[in-house]
Amino acid sequence: MVRDAIIHYYPYVLVVFTLLYLLLKSYLIVSRKLTDEYGFLMMNSFKIHSKQMLRNTFNEPHKRFFKKSNNINKVFYVSVLAVTVVYMVMYATL
Repeated sequence: MVRDAIIHYYPYVLVVFTLLYLLLKSYLIVSRKLTDEYGFLMMNSFKIHSKQMLRNTFNEPHKRFFKKSNNINKVFYVSVLAVTVVYMVMYATL
C-alpha cells in the first residue's frame, strides 16, 4: 500500500519540489533587491558555483546571493536524488 502510494505520487512530489525550489529562488532574488538582473541571476543560480568564483565576485549582494543559492541547490539536488532513489527501489520491487 505504501509502495503503491510512493509510485503513484512520485511525479507530483517532483513537481511540488520544483515549484518550491523556483519560488524560493525568486524570493531570494527579490528579497536581496536584485530584481534588475532577475533573468540573469535566475539562470545562473541553478548550478553550484565554486568557492573560487565566490571569492572573485566583488559585488557583495551577488556574493551573498550565490552563497545562499549554493546551499539551496545542494539541499534541492540531494532531496530530489533521495526521492528518486526511494522511487526506483519501490518500483523495482513490484
